[in-house]
Formats: sequence, C-alpha cells, structure tokens
Amino acid sequence: MYPIGSIFTTVTAYANSAAVVAAIGGTTWVAFAAGKMLIGLDSGDTDFDTVEQTGGAKTHTLSTAEMPSHTHTTANSNSDSGSGKPATGGDAAEGTGIHTSNATGGGTAHSIMNPYIAVYMWKRTV
Repeated sequence: MYPIGSIFTTVTAYANSAAVVAAIGGTTWVAFAAGKMLIGLDSGDTDFDTVEQTGGAKTHTLSTAEMPSHTHTTANSNSDSGSGKPATGGDAAEGTGIHTSNATGGGTAHSIMNPYIAVYMWKRTV
C-alpha cells in the first residue's frame, strides 16, 4: 500500500515506527518533516526543484531595505515660541516647528510563514 519513500500523514500520535507498522503495515517508518511545512516540487523554481530540499525560517527580522519606505515627523514647541531669541546653550532659536526625517526603508520583499496545520508525518524507509 505504501512503497518505500512514501509519506504517511496522520493526526494520530503513534509512539514510534513499530506503532505505525502495526497500524498500516510496512517495515520501517521514521518521523519526517518535524517543524516544517510540505510544499510541492517545482522543477522551474530553484527554491523548490529538489526533492527533500529544505529552506525558509520560522522567524525573520526585517532589514532596513525590507521595511516600507517611510519618514518620521516630530513636533517641537517651547514656551517662548516665535520670540527668535537664542535657545539655551547657543543652539537654534527657540520656537515651534515640524520636522520630518529623511525617508528610510526600501520596501523589498521579505520572508513570511505560510498558514499551516500541524500533523504527524512518517516516511517509509524499508
């Protein structure tokens, strides 16, 4: 029923290979794809063109290039706004103002985790 190399998926928590053999037959089964999603082989895409190829990540911290391009705006106000007198310490004149930072972020694509459902998977090896 399941030739060598077959993958058996189930929601039953079999204790070990012997329990899988007792339930469905075969000779030896090993746990398969722990913590990973299955995806169909695609010979036209180098990310998915080799059987049992792995990739992806559970977490990903965005780089600056992957963040959407954006700016930050801050408002500054002092009690003597508009007086034109120098600020304490000789800095810029006191007053109010809106300041916008230079844009940052490049908006390039970033990795995300696909929707998933956890199942037990066994691969027949003998």
